[in-house]
Amino acid sequence: MTTLVTGAAGFIGAHTCRALAARGEALVGIDNYNDYYNPQLKRDRVAALCPKVDIRMIDLIDRDGLAALFDELKPTRVVHLAAQAGVRYSLRNPYIYVDSNLAGFVNLLELCRQRSVGHCIYASSSSVYGDSATPPFSEDQRIDKPRSLYAATKAANELIAYLGALMFGGRWLVQFVASKRAGKPVIPRLFWYMSVLGSLMTLSYFLFSAKQDSVGVLQNLFPAFTAMYSLYLDIKYRGWRRDKVRR
Repeated sequence: MTTLVTGAAGFIGAHTCRALAARGEALVGIDNYNDYYNPQLKRDRVAALCPKVDIRMIDLIDRDGLAALFDELKPTRVVHLAAQAGVRYSLRNPYIYVDSNLAGFVNLLELCRQRSVGHCIYASSSSVYGDSATPPFSEDQRIDKPRSLYAATKAANELIAYLGALMFGGRWLVQFVASKRAGKPVIPRLFWYMSVLGSLMTLSYFLFSAKQDSVGVLQNLFPAFTAMYSLYLDIKYRGWRRDKVRR
């Protein structure tokens, strides 16, 4: 069983790869290492967090290259974290968002369908709520009034994923019916620690967005966060160990 992680050189992607590798999972990561922010930062992050993970440079819009990778790896699970992010950047470069977030996602889903991948996890964004909802956000709120092209592509991907699961998901139909009967959301949105991180990112955006990427600011302002979250993952998936905490 092999897990394919997209956006593996990103902040969340690299930590996901690290956590999976620590559990002994077989995995391969991909990233296009674009220059939205310094590609060297991504390479340094990979070297620091998951140096032994096989992370390859490939773009999701490279349909043939992606298909060849699927044929080589035969992944059983896909964790899709890759996306072109940013609000102001989308005003100057709209086609990048359409190519990466929409066409790239369809390419990935089609390969999951054609190669009978068991599970595909898609990471959306709280930005999908836009002007449609009032905080605190919940899964049953509407997402039809985005405030940026980035948010619109992430919301569209939720609908595309829903449609793909409905048409080709097999056992997902059973879960769909059960969720509808129980009055639960069909597409769950997981908030847990990301709700805290999202608040910090919002603060850093207003304070620092004129100078640098808010995720990069978070890493600089809160260096202990990554260590704390890694500890959380260890406790969650591997059990509590006293030697994990330095006295």
